[in-house]
Amino acid sequence: MLKPEVAREELKKLEKKDWAAARTAAADSLPGGLMRDSARSIFGADKKPHPDTHDDKVRRWELLDKNFKEMDEPARRQFFETCAPGLGGPMASAWNLLGGSPYQSGFTRKPFRAPGHPETLIHRRIAWLISVLKLTGPYA
Repeated sequence: MLKPEVAREELKKLEKKDWAAARTAAADSLPGGLMRDSARSIFGADKKPHPDTHDDKVRRWELLDKNFKEMDEPARRQFFETCAPGLGGPMASAWNLLGGSPYQSGFTRKPFRAPGHPETLIHRRIAWLISVLKLTGPYA
């Protein structure tokens, strides 16, 4: 079995420090403002030099919510593939799978569903997407 210290060292060898800049550059090649703006927001390219206020964070989430609601399936798949090369298909499948699971997340979650109300689901899907991109982003 691989020891945690050895695993950490092996991962450090594979880690790319400039991954967010590289993904942002790739996102600039995406068509249309929706996908490009969403990717830039996720990778932090639109952050100001000063710390974000609560209002800044709320506006960023509102923009992401709006953009992902307007994206169709092929556009989302292209978005996923650009943001995580090689993982576009599995990420699209996971995105769709999240549509059938209970909507809440976190330690105090309670399972519920709201069929016919996709706005309830989009926030959870975007949070999932951001966490996956942060976990997988630094590695090829």
